[in-house]
Amino acid sequence: MPDHIHFLSEGLSEDTDLLKFINLFKQRTAYEFRKRNGSRLWQMRFYDHILRPNEAIEDAACYIWWNPVRKGLCSAPNLYPLSGSQTIDWMKHSSGGTVWIPPWKK
Repeated sequence: MPDHIHFLSEGLSEDTDLLKFINLFKQRTAYEFRKRNGSRLWQMRFYDHILRPNEAIEDAACYIWWNPVRKGLCSAPNLYPLSGSQTIDWMKHSSGGTVWIPPWKK
């Protein structure tokens, strides 16, 4: 998306620290961006959502993958150059296509 990023991450242990991960990601990407463009990249805050046991990760991935299509940036997810993994056919792995709804839209 031109003005924000969606991504899925999975903690591999009980002491996984999402805040540390986000802060390091933002710090490293912002540094390079500022060197090239001379301006800020990230806002101070972010929104996160922890998937519940009844929410399939594949459905959330499909929602993210189809976001540029819903916003009219392309006609198919694989045509958007920044859509992330092109190695998994999310439509085959999703239990219901793009039926996942973010909690703030429910």
